Amino acid sequence: MFCPECGTMNDDNAAFCCNCGTKLQSPGTTPVAAPSPPLIKKEKKERTPLEPVMRFALIESAVAVCCVILFAVVYNIWFSPKHAVEKYTEAVQDQDWNTVYDLLFIDKEDTFLTKEAFLTYCSIYGDSDELDREVDSISKKSGGFSKQTFRVRYDYDGYTDKVNLTVKRSGLSWKVEDDSYVVKDYQIAVPAGTEVSLDKIPVSGALEPKQDEDGRDVYKFTRVFGNTHYIELSGEDIETTQQLVENYGDSPTIMETQISQEKLEEISEQSIQDLKAILEGAAAGKAFADVPVLENMSEIEKEDAFDSYESLRDYSFAHGDEADTITSFEFTDIEVSSRAGIYDYDDQTPAIYPEISGTLSYKGTSKSWWGNREYEIGSDKVKKSFDMYYVKEDGKWKLYNFYIYFR
Repeated sequence: MFCPECGTMNDDNAAFCCNCGTKLQSPGTTPVAAPSPPLIKKEKKERTPLEPVMRFALIESAVAVCCVILFAVVYNIWFSPKHAVEKYTEAVQDQDWNTVYDLLFIDKEDTFLTKEAFLTYCSIYGDSDELDREVDSISKKSGGFSKQTFRVRYDYDGYTDKVNLTVKRSGLSWKVEDDSYVVKDYQIAVPAGTEVSLDKIPVSGALEPKQDEDGRDVYKFTRVFGNTHYIELSGEDIETTQQLVENYGDSPTIMETQISQEKLEEISEQSIQDLKAILEGAAAGKAFADVPVLENMSEIEKEDAFDSYESLRDYSFAHGDEADTITSFEFTDIEVSSRAGIYDYDDQTPAIYPEISGTLSYKGTSKSWWGNREYEIGSDKVKKSFDMYYVKEDGKWKLYNFYIYFR
């Protein structure tokens, strides 16, 4: 074997090197490796877990920071004053009037500037085609925290136009202040006491009328959309009507009302009963004051009615010095035709004029030297027609005169 120290060849059974004396390994013996030092196991340090409340608070804080950043980004994009102007000009261009109204700055005191009124205005005045223009640029001109003005530059196929639009802060958003659609001092005049609505908005309570020289109620609307509006007139005894009403200039547009068909029929029935009461009173020779319908009639023509009744009693029914006195009558086949009108155009007092027709027959007494005798006149069923006149006073309909004459 060779010496591991000096490399000298030695006998295979030699115990020591013949050259350097180094102890040689015995044959068949496997060298034993020196034992390795023992490994020291490091002790693992345990982490204390976060309390659930702390963990939730950290998550909440992170979400809040993200929300603030997201809100700032969205606000700058969608709620900036410039974006409001951009949306507004685009909506006008596309005639998207719902969006246009939503972007308009409307004062809370402008009762009649509703979306329905605006859409009515646009349906009357709006163009059918898109406007022949394009928005070229929008740039801020002036303003601060609550109010800003932008200059909108339009391109019209070769030439340009510049329009200033003012926006006002409204909560978190911005609204456009544009009075180009608004008309000031829109006026209508209606019969006194008439209930009025403009574009389906009740006027009573929102606006007090003034009376003109003819006694009509004049309504002056400070701010409305456009010069044409849907006006509805209604009220007790009035036929409800709706119509488009225009108004330009300083004078109010005069509107008339019609008495309802129901009220005409009601007064027609009343006129028949009143006529019969007057005829019965005259046939019985009663005084004017003893006939209730006459005593309670209107004062405006009561003196004329008094003379008419006395003539009917003393001459038609012959309760004067006539030889033939009518004592009873029959009035059949009655028909009534009533029309509405105005009694006094100065104060627009409404009136109703029933015309009553039918067949009249009557009996009476003949005075002669050989004694009184009963007779029948009009056995051929004489056709007669009488006129009755009614006026509305203090909310009530009253008889104010009549024309009854048959012989």
